Amino acid sequence: MRNLLVFLLLTGCASTAPKSGVLAPQCGKTPVVEDDFTRYGFTTEPGKIVVMHIFASWCPYCKTDLSKMAALYKSGEWSADTVKLFLLAYHNHDENQKSFDEFKEKGIKEFGFPKGAVQMVFVDQEFVDLSKSQSASGQNLFTGWSGIPFGLVFGKDGRLAFRGHFTMSDGYEETHYKFITGLQQETCKN
Repeated sequence: MRNLLVFLLLTGCASTAPKSGVLAPQCGKTPVVEDDFTRYGFTTEPGKIVVMHIFASWCPYCKTDLSKMAALYKSGEWSADTVKLFLLAYHNHDENQKSFDEFKEKGIKEFGFPKGAVQMVFVDQEFVDLSKSQSASGQNLFTGWSGIPFGLVFGKDGRLAFRGHFTMSDGYEETHYKFITGLQQETCKN
């Protein structure tokens, strides 16, 4: 029994653990901002939370993540008026412009995202090149990116609030989604 208590104390209390990937939980300036992604064809969404995911149409983890995010919209926790989803696909072993276009035309509809909630862009670059992309301030945009899906979350003021992998574990995923849900309450000035 004592060993169980020690184990729980050492591994427990997920609520007190820092959120993995959180960079700037409060309004303010960061070296990577939402505007850095206009070069790929995204339209900025001032005053909105932006969840940008690097994904692939064939990726099972990406589809699970998309399903969970679509459920947040359906439940009303997220609204297309407050949270926007940017999906960035890139050229890799099973993703190209054709597979992306097919997914954009048909596949994304299966998730049931509300109208206006999602912007999708394909970048004809491979990981090795895309991963070296830098912000206007010279910072790496995708620090920590080692697989898909990979996410960046921008606060209402356009700052980079989170960068990392959502699918590390169910616990981390739920913490990340709650973090995004909480960002909707921000009163940042752009």
